[in-house]
Parts: sequence; structure tokens; C-alpha cells
Amino acid sequence: MKEIIRWPGIIVAIVLVALTYFLIEPLLKLVIEQSGSRALSTTVSLDSVQVEWSDQSLILKGLEIADKENPMFNLVQIDLIALQVDVLDALSGHLVSEQADILDVQFNTQRSESGALVSSDKTDDKPTDSGKGFSIPGLDLPDIDSLVSKDNSLTYKRYQLFKKYLEDNKVSYKNRVDALKDKKKIADYKVRYKEIKGAKGIMGKLKAASKANDLKKDIDKDLKEAKQLSKDFKQTRKEVKRRIAELKNSPQEEADHLLKKVGIEGGTQKIAELIFGPEMKAQIKKIKNWVNSSDADKKTENANPEQIVVERGKGIFVQFAQEKTLPLVWFKNAKLGGNFSGLGLPFSFEGEAQHLTDQQKLTQQPSTLNFNLLNDLVKHAKVNAVVDTRAEQKLTLKFDIKQYQLTQQPLSGNFTLERALADTKGSLTSINEQISGNIDVEMNSVSLKTTGDTFKKYPAIEQALAGEDHLTAAIQIEGTLEAPQIQINSNIDAIFNKVLKKAMDGQLTKYKNQVTEKLEVMLEQELGSSEASQTELFGLGKEISGTEDTLKDLIKL
Repeated sequence: MKEIIRWPGIIVAIVLVALTYFLIEPLLKLVIEQSGSRALSTTVSLDSVQVEWSDQSLILKGLEIADKENPMFNLVQIDLIALQVDVLDALSGHLVSEQADILDVQFNTQRSESGALVSSDKTDDKPTDSGKGFSIPGLDLPDIDSLVSKDNSLTYKRYQLFKKYLEDNKVSYKNRVDALKDKKKIADYKVRYKEIKGAKGIMGKLKAASKANDLKKDIDKDLKEAKQLSKDFKQTRKEVKRRIAELKNSPQEEADHLLKKVGIEGGTQKIAELIFGPEMKAQIKKIKNWVNSSDADKKTENANPEQIVVERGKGIFVQFAQEKTLPLVWFKNAKLGGNFSGLGLPFSFEGEAQHLTDQQKLTQQPSTLNFNLLNDLVKHAKVNAVVDTRAEQKLTLKFDIKQYQLTQQPLSGNFTLERALADTKGSLTSINEQISGNIDVEMNSVSLKTTGDTFKKYPAIEQALAGEDHLTAAIQIEGTLEAPQIQINSNIDAIFNKVLKKAMDGQLTKYKNQVTEKLEVMLEQELGSSEASQTELFGLGKEISGTEDTLKDLIKL
């Protein structure tokens, strides 16, 4: 019996089973950390891995994924992941599960030590501008001398055209008068007339009659031209007077044009974009950072598995080939819980997700997340996100937030939203670097305040804003994630501009009068220099009238 029972073999088997039982968890921990770190190019660490043999499930505790751009912080920290998984897949570095519970998810948490895989010298990003500061138009009006000059004056250009008109007509009428009063032609007419008068005999008188008819036709032609010349000249006199009147109105028109060009048009501004625009851009920048950091497909699709070279004489090497290539992580269904405080959002969340993975090209499924945002200050907040990186980087985000109590919210331009009850609904879509979307906002019980010296000169503006407790805004977003174009249409614009217009009318009127006066002085100087040309042109009237009289006298002969 002792020969049948091979105790050394049994002892070896028991040792192997014990080693497997006691070493499987640290081995899995090592595999997950190394596979994740290699795939994400940053440190992935776990506090512990627990195997539940009864239902073949894993419990991962204390998962931390370092932010490789800022290695003293975690991109994501998850306290607990519970999932059912194939142990062999897990040992090969692949966590694939039909159902997972992912709890206490946090973002941008502090690390106790750097998570950088390799040391690198990186300069701190320069702080980005939060947006243009707010200022009332008209408080810093441009210098009039720089605004009005001959080089850029519309009135001066009109005067130059008027001056050319005078010169061109003066030359034209002088040439036409000289052509009609040509001495050689008049002398020729008189010579022809004498020949006609001196005709004798029947044949001579018959020829003279024909010549007289030709002479009359030539004189009639010139007389017709003289009448047309007189008619044209009267029309030109009217046009000169019209252009002078137009020139005298030009300074007023140009002042309106100049004030509009420099952005002063009755005080009209899009104050909603100045107040809320920088905040919107800051949130879009966060989306950009997460779109870039979540592009796991690009990081891993070209990563070739390490080839293990088997040397002869070193024993038997066994390698398990997978029937189908698996992603590093694939949670087909997952329950989620955590908070967004690390992203600057005062919400915790709970929800569900489908097809969470690092390689959608292998799963051929987009990742879908549905959240309920939780906060004592909000009644209802739902968010739906779909991430699809199979062909291009596409993120679709839809949200619906009801009765969110905002308090002491700093805004751009020294404005503070002291309190408001907000309803917000919208959708955003980003494809690669492009973004588009619409957001509708309605706020009730609004209290909007401002600090600093902005409104001290115009207290009526602050009073009007303080008296408005209902605010609506329709927001359109287009452009790129790096430089989004944000258009905000809000009732606050009409409220603000109505009061601003009234407050600014006096200052703008005074400034406009100064601009107009400078243009008028410049115009008067130029018109004064053109009086000689006008006098010379109008003086041609007597010559034109005399031309017609001369031709009539010739006909009488």
C-alpha cells in the first residue's frame, strides 16, 4: 500500500495548490498594475486584490491611475471595484466582466508619491486668461485727433470727389464753349454769308439758295448744341448745390459711422457674453482635457505584446493563445458611484454604464454612461454621456438640471451671482477638436451684484440689474475645443443696454458733437479753398448764354 501511495507527489500537489491559493491574489495585483501601467503610460496601482473562489469574482481595492501630465495627482481614484471575471483572462492582464460595481470614484486626488513612470522636465502651463474684463463703452473713448484725419475721413474723400467734379466740369464746359465760339468757324460762317448775299444771276442765286440752306443747318446744329450746353449747365449748377448740401451733412453721418466702428452705438453690448462667456469656456476646456486623456484606443492600438523568446534546454514553455483578442478592461454593465468635486463640480453621482473599455475597436461598442447628480442644492439632475472612439474622438453629452440653488458664484468682470434658482437643459457634441451644442438656462430669484469702480459713475445700471430677478439665456456653442465660439442671447442684455443707453447718452452726445465739429472745420477749410473753382465754373454761365446769342444773331443775318 505504501508503494502505491506516492507521498512525495501528493506533498508537491498540496504545496502547488497552497501556493496557488495564497499567491494568486498578489500575482493578479502585479499583473493588473503592470498591464495597466504599460497600456496607459502612467502608474496604475492597487491596494489589494481579493479573489472570491465561490463565485469566481474579483474585488479590487484602492485603484489609482496617475495623471501623467501632473504625476502628483490621480486622474482617477476608485475605492472599490467588484466584478465577476475569468481568472485566466485576469492572469493574462485582461479584466472582462458582464457585471461590475464601481464605487466611490474620485478625480484629481492628491498622491503620496509621484506617479511618473520616467522623469521628465515639464514647464508649468501658463495661466489662461479667464476672459475679457468688463468695462462700460464710452469711459475710454478714442482720441478725436486719432479718430478723425484726412487719411481716414469719409467726408474728406467726398470732398475730393466734389473737387474733381468741379474741375472736370469746368474743363468740359470751357472746351464746349470754345468749340461753339471758335473764331475761325464764326469767320467762315460770315464769309459764306457774304458769298450768298453777293450771288448774281439765276444760276448764282439758285446755288446761293442751296448754300444758304447748308449754312443754316450748320448754324442750327451749333445753336442746338448751345441750347443743350445751357441746359446741361443749369443741371450742373443744381448738382453742385446738391453736393455742397450733402457735404455739409457728411460730418454728422461720418460721426455716426465712426462711433459705430469703434463699438459705440447707443451703448449696445452683449453683457451676458461678457459675464458668463469665460465660465463657459473654462468648462469646455475641462471637456477638452478629458477627451484627450480618454483616448485609450490610440495609446494601445499600436502596442504589440512583448514576445517571449524560449531558449532550448530551458524546459517546456506553455503559452495560452486567446481565441479572440481582448481589451485590457471591458465592463459590459456597471453600476457607478462617486463624486465630481475633483473636477470643480459640487456633485456626487450614481448611475449605470455600458461597455466601459480602454479599446472600443476591440469591443465594437461605444461607452454609455447615465448619471444622477446628487447635491442637497439641486432637485433633479440627469446626465447622459456617450463616448465613441472607434472611428474618431466623439463625445455626446446631454443634461437636464432642475432647481439648482446657486449661491456666491463668481463670474467674469467683477460680477457675482449671489443667488439664483436655475433650470438648465442642453446637449453638447465634440468630434475630434470640433464642438457644437445648445444650452437653455432659466434662472429665478436672481441676485446679481458687482464690485469695484465699474458702476460707481452709473449707479442706475447696478440698480436695474439688482431689480431683475428673472434671467433667461439661450447659448449656442460652435468652433473648436481650444477656441470655442460662444453666443449668448439673454434678457439681461436688453435690461442692461436700456439703462446703459440712458446713462451714456449725455457723454456720447458730447463726444459725437466734438467729432462732428472737427469734421465740419476740416470741411469748411477745404470748401473755402475750392470757392475759386466754383466761381470760375459758374462764371462760364455768361459765356454759355453769350454763345447762344451769338448764334441767334448769325441766323438773323
